Amino acid sequence: MIVEDRGSCQLISHPNGIYELIWEDISDMVVDDWLVYMDALYHHTQRDYMLRLMYTIRTSDMPSLNFVARGIKRLGRKYPIRSKSRTAIVVESQYAQLVLQMLTRMLDREEVDQTRFFTPAEANAAVAWLLQNDPAENGSNR
Repeated sequence: MIVEDRGSCQLISHPNGIYELIWEDISDMVVDDWLVYMDALYHHTQRDYMLRLMYTIRTSDMPSLNFVARGIKRLGRKYPIRSKSRTAIVVESQYAQLVLQMLTRMLDREEVDQTRFFTPAEANAAVAWLLQNDPAENGSNR
């Protein structure tokens, strides 16, 4: 397991191929750190692999939507063609889930990206969902 900690959020690379991002709080600095992590993951993940992400969000605070939207658009322009992704978002706050659902609609590409929401009690189910293989996949977990 490889852990990278920028202070405001952590990125854990698990041996099973899941990248877990843990957010203890939300601020513009956390969003900047997340964008750095996502840039690196998009850059280093081959396009024919499934990128498996798990966000563990331990706050009900939400960042500025305009700030996040600008960052997402920059990533989209930089990586117009990128690997498929499956993202599990583990969050307790219903308010945070609603906001995150709006944000994921901006980032997800139809028929290429999949996102599901889970409660903290469902974290094991989130991992199982991330690791399942679809018939159309090449069998890779990365």
